[in-house]
Amino acid sequence: MLADMPEITTEYLNILLTHIAEVGSNRVVRGSNDTGLPGHPVILPSRLFRRAKKLVGDQGARQLLERENVSLVSLPDGHATIDLDTPQGWIAWRAKRPNGV
Repeated sequence: MLADMPEITTEYLNILLTHIAEVGSNRVVRGSNDTGLPGHPVILPSRLFRRAKKLVGDQGARQLLERENVSLVSLPDGHATIDLDTPQGWIAWRAKRPNGV
């Protein structure tokens, strides 16, 4: 799990796992927001593990996913695309949460 995407929950992982059971384990399954913007989590089929081990950087998987027929699964409230990469992003995110947590 990516530490900079705090809105990803066990419930969302279960939604994606259920989707894998429907489309087959050879497809990349990826969370998206309600407009179809890709986000996280991303579940890779085992055939991509060797290539995934060589990825580096925040955008490393982008090239890998561009070559794949990705099955997007809409997750609620834009949670799939909340990505907090800066201290300011975390501060703003916490300010919107109950009790700042």
